[in-house]
Amino acid sequence: MPPGSLSARGRSQPGGYLSEWTETSPEIWFGASRRITGKVIYEQFLEQQDGYRLTMLTIDDMPDEDEPDEDHELEESWTIRFRR
Repeated sequence: MPPGSLSARGRSQPGGYLSEWTETSPEIWFGASRRITGKVIYEQFLEQQDGYRLTMLTIDDMPDEDEPDEDHELEESWTIRFRR
């Protein structure tokens, strides 16, 4: 576990505690990777038996203002249109 991660710092009872999703610095998990620049990392962990821990990471791509709204485009693509 990276020393600065939520998973490395958190301590709880095995199986009884699922942490909240917490925004984490991408550098903690991925270093200075250019591939992760501009992304937001969320971390969550579950303490398990015998010193094991399940760590979950999600990456949130922050939408650029120049990019069209993908949800709107998807909704438009499913709109029923009848020919006249």
